[in-house]
Amino acid sequence: MRYSGLRQALREKKRKSLRNHEISDSSGNVFISGASWNGTNYDYVTIKYSSSVPPPRLDFQRLNNQLVLSWTNAGFNLQSAAAVTGIFTNLPGATSPYTNSAISAQRYFRLAAP
Repeated sequence: MRYSGLRQALREKKRKSLRNHEISDSSGNVFISGASWNGTNYDYVTIKYSSSVPPPRLDFQRLNNQLVLSWTNAGFNLQSAAAVTGIFTNLPGATSPYTNSAISAQRYFRLAAP
């Protein structure tokens, strides 16, 4: 859907109700639109969530008795937990590549935005 068509669709939805609306385009972008009434005027907002930002990738490699984790986006924090459903916490000072002993207790790792 071209932007002008998307804008028109949002206008038509806004006229119908004040609820939030979601529309996605052919590129995978998601647009959220909503309105509020302050008793005198309507306030409208539309937010675009872009699909062009790739998710972070966490690579791993086992070298001898060590697990080496690496990632390319330094804007993400390496986190660890004892269970996959556990509480993940930042590993202070962890930078890529990060080496962890593979003979220690089982750990789960992920990247998280600050």
